[in-house]
Amino acid sequence: MTYKQTLLAALAALALSSASSFAQGVPQTLLGTPEQARTMLGRVVAEVNTNMPKAMAAVSSGENGLKEGDLYSFCIGPDGKVDAHPNPALIGTDVKTLKDVNGKPFGEEMLRAKEGQFTEVSYMWPRLGSTKPEPKVSYVTRIKDHICGVGYYKQAQK
Repeated sequence: MTYKQTLLAALAALALSSASSFAQGVPQTLLGTPEQARTMLGRVVAEVNTNMPKAMAAVSSGENGLKEGDLYSFCIGPDGKVDAHPNPALIGTDVKTLKDVNGKPFGEEMLRAKEGQFTEVSYMWPRLGSTKPEPKVSYVTRIKDHICGVGYYKQAQK
């Protein structure tokens, strides 16, 4: 294969991979992985253990790497209500009332998280800025009297 043929083949492969990721409406570089979600949750744990009020502000704003691409963190307070989330409309939401489009009470599942463990919770949830629910897996853990999590969207893992 000549240099020109190799270059054209590489460009064609790149175009195909880019087209498939954009078909989902999200550039491939913005799609989070399970490993990235777990790593981000580890950062949330460290921040909450260091300074709870500052950590809650960072979770909501996405500062300190707590929002990257389609990955973002969230925290639920001891009263079962969302304390920190990049979507301000969700602050104060009682997670015991949250069900996905299939009727799954995923909020109750999140409330069973244990300290020192990352529990997987699968459910349907729209990406930030969207209303279309998509398959999502969130890793959640108890940190002091809060439950915090980070999720990734499953179709991103094709």
